[in-house]
Formats: sequence, C-alpha cells, structure tokens
Amino acid sequence: AIACVVVISAFGLSNYWNTSIEKATQTQQVYSCLNGKSKIKLPDGSEVWLHANTMLTYNNHAKKRIVHMEGEAYFEVTHDKERPFTVQSGDMQVVVHGTKFNVYSPANSIESKVSLLEGSVSVETPTESQFLKPGEIAVYNTIDGSLDIRQGNVTFEKSWANNNLYI
Repeated sequence: AIACVVVISAFGLSNYWNTSIEKATQTQQVYSCLNGKSKIKLPDGSEVWLHANTMLTYNNHAKKRIVHMEGEAYFEVTHDKERPFTVQSGDMQVVVHGTKFNVYSPANSIESKVSLLEGSVSVETPTESQFLKPGEIAVYNTIDGSLDIRQGNVTFEKSWANNNLYI
C-alpha cells in the first residue's frame, strides 16, 4: 500500500512539474483596441499600433513568435533570426523577414491588405506565397483566394498610426 501511494504521488508531482514548465515557456497575451488606437510593446520588444476594433493575440513560444489578429495593426518587429515572427489573420499569413509593415484584415471583410514600408515579408495564402518589396501592397481577396501585388502609397496605409493626415 505504501509503494502504491509513493508511485501515485511521484506520478502526480511529475505531471504537475511538466505542465508548469510548459506554461512558463509558452505564454499567450491578448490585446484589443475598441476605439481610437493603442500602441503596445510585445515581450520580444516589437512595437504594434492597434487600430479601432482590433484584437491581437501574441503567442511567445520558445522557437517562434506568432500573432493572431483581426482588424488593423501596424508592426515594427524586433529582429530575431532564431525566432521567426508570423502574423496570422484568417486564411492569410505574413511571415516577417524585415521590420515595418501594416496589416488590414477586419473580420468578415472581402479583402485583406499587407503594406510593406521597410524590410521584407512574405504573404502566404492557402494557394500561393509571394515576397513583398518596400513600397508594395498585397491585396488578398478572401472570396476567390486571389493575391494581387501592386505598388502603392504605403505611407498613406499606415498614416492612421502616426497622427498624420494625407490629402
């Protein structure tokens, strides 16, 4: 009977320690902006501006940084070659190879857009993957799944984040 109590106790403690270690290495933080805009600093040092009606969830895994978002956000990502940074929104995913970009992807919208200001990102959909160059905007049609890359005014696309008015 004593041996059974020792084995069960050891199993229970082992299970408890494994789950608490797992929780320490993987954290999830949720941010939202209901009205106006908010600037947040993620645990990795990246800065994100959230536009009105935006929800962002940040998962800080040991080997990668993953953000789930719905709405509009401007990102200035801290470089970390060892841990890639990925933004997921609906069927579209932005894999970050550089630093400054804007993502517009409200819930139930027909189009999602990624505007690259500096650095490099790749936009991935269920059917294709394309790299953007600074000054380009990727427009993903959520209805037919098409991805269109075009030159655009990326400064205008992120103007909401820095209190500038462009006419």
